[in-house]
Amino acid sequence: MDKETKRWHYFGQPFVARYVRFNVLTWRTRIAMRVGVIGCLFDGQCPDGFFRVNNYSECVPNLAYHRSTWINDKRHSWTHWEFGNSNYAVDGISGNSGGADTSADDYDQQHQQQSTTMQKCALLDNYFVETPVWMVDLAETVPIHGVVIVSWPHHYIDNNIERLTIAYDKSAKFITTTTTTAGGGGGGAVNQTLSATGIGGGGGGGGHHSLKTCARIGADQLRRSSRIHVTCDTHAVARYVYIIGFGVDKHSRHLFSAILCEVYVY
Repeated sequence: MDKETKRWHYFGQPFVARYVRFNVLTWRTRIAMRVGVIGCLFDGQCPDGFFRVNNYSECVPNLAYHRSTWINDKRHSWTHWEFGNSNYAVDGISGNSGGADTSADDYDQQHQQQSTTMQKCALLDNYFVETPVWMVDLAETVPIHGVVIVSWPHHYIDNNIERLTIAYDKSAKFITTTTTTAGGGGGGAVNQTLSATGIGGGGGGGGHHSLKTCARIGADQLRRSSRIHVTCDTHAVARYVYIIGFGVDKHSRHLFSAILCEVYVY
């Protein structure tokens, strides 16, 4: 063969590997070779720490998998508090028998067929705080493309929750105040400010500023599906991802809650 001719070799069946080694057995004068690997869509079960964004995507890393989490709720500082622990949202167990490969339709069907428990889901509510916040530390600053939340749609029936806001930042923050400006006619939120102060960790530092918003998930959307996928701005870069709960009327102090069985960040 000459240096310009391409030669293709196909295997009888695909194989799954992280590393591919090529051993040169014979050569003339010196070893010289250019080689490429033809990939194909992997349709098996994703390994731990990976998931599919939708039914047609490849397995992608879950940036939130087994990372450190935090909720602004004093119950989570209690020594023996296990109910709705914040870490359950990143433990790789969805809490509803569906894994990372389960499609949105399959999730909904499983919810109708099987009763679920809170044993492996994080709980976000306003029992002790006005604005409940869940946060995950991704360990390093990385591009954020989107978030997938696995929850219970039936939980949001007769629930006073208005929406969940997905936000992000390069440093860890406390959510100190939240303000919303309603739009004309539709009554929907047009502008939302999430004011925060630094709490250290990963270049935290002090100061007062606004978190960047990735997406808002309304109560109707929470009731429709067990698996909710939102995308962030194409230039989103962060180390910390937040899920913030808002009630229908924060002044009336009606109790509301959200269940985070699993949170995937990619």
